[in-house]
Amino acid sequence: MPLIDLIILDMKSSMKFFIVLFAFLIANNLFAQNIKQIDSLSIEMCKSFAALNNMDTEKKFEHVLENHLYAYLEKKKLSSQAEADSISSRIYYRLQKNCTIFREMLAELEENKSDWKKLEGKPSTKIQAKDFKSFTKGGNFFYKEYDGEIVNVLVSGNFWTETFEDGTTSKLSFIPKKDGEFDLKFIESNNEKRKNFSVKEEMYYYGIYAKETDGFLIWVKTKENQFLSFKLYSK
Repeated sequence: MPLIDLIILDMKSSMKFFIVLFAFLIANNLFAQNIKQIDSLSIEMCKSFAALNNMDTEKKFEHVLENHLYAYLEKKKLSSQAEADSISSRIYYRLQKNCTIFREMLAELEENKSDWKKLEGKPSTKIQAKDFKSFTKGGNFFYKEYDGEIVNVLVSGNFWTETFEDGTTSKLSFIPKKDGEFDLKFIESNNEKRKNFSVKEEMYYYGIYAKETDGFLIWVKTKENQFLSFKLYSK
C-alpha cells in the first residue's frame, strides 16, 4: 500500500490453516471480482468476528467462513483455478483493510519485526515547516514491513514509488498538504499484496509528527479511523 503494512501480513506458516480454508472454499467455484461485493462481504465477516470475542482464533475463523463465504459462493459460478486464486487473495487482503479485529488476529500470529505500532489517537505534530517542505521536495527513503522486510521509497515530483525485496513495485500519487500531512492515492502495483489490498484511486492519509536524526515518525489513519505509526528512514 501504501504504507499500512501493520495490516498487510504475509501468508506464512502461522497462517497456513487459514489459507487452506480459503483455497478449499473457492477451488470449486468462481465469481466475478466485484470490489463492492467483496468489501461488503468483508464488513459482514468483520461484524461476526466482533461477536465471537470468547472463541479461540481457529474456531472463530471457521465459524465466520461457514456463515458467510459458503452462502456467498453458492450463488456464484466458478470456472478456473487461476481466477479462484486471484479472488482468494483479494478477499484475504480486503478483509485486512476493512477489519481491525481481523488484522489484530493475524498480528497475534506473527512477530513484529518492524517499527509499526498502534496509537491511542492522532499525535500532535512537532515537525518544523522547513523540514516538511524539504521532505516534500523528494528523496530516497525506506521503511520496514511487519515481518522486517525492507521497502525502498522514492519520493519524486508528484509520485511515491515503492520497491520491494522481490523487485516488484507500487506507484502512488504523492499529495502534500499542510502541518506535516500528506495523502497517497493508489495508481498501480505488480506486488501481490498491494494489488489485492488497494484499488485504483483509493486514498490513504498520513502525517509526519516528528523528525529524528535518521528519519521521520509518521502516523497513518486506517479506514476505521484508528491511528498507527511507523518510521520512514532517510537514505
